[in-house]
Amino acid sequence: MFYSSTKPKPPDGLTLYKGEIHGLFSHNFVEYIVNDPVSKTLLEWVSDTSHASEHYWNTLNYNQHLRVPGGFLGNNIFYL
Repeated sequence: MFYSSTKPKPPDGLTLYKGEIHGLFSHNFVEYIVNDPVSKTLLEWVSDTSHASEHYWNTLNYNQHLRVPGGFLGNNIFYL
């Protein structure tokens, strides 16, 4: 189903990433998700989108400028 409404860009200059809905996270990553204001703002932003679970933690993980503890630090994403 497609919607005709236009949603503003993701908050805080985030690049939106899509990925798996399941993940294995470090304790520090989970603390960031629960407590950080950027994380809370993003959660509110994705809450009315379809498949928010495929975007939320992946976006936090791959936006390196956030320096999320336990987040992705590499230069490239490789697929096996």
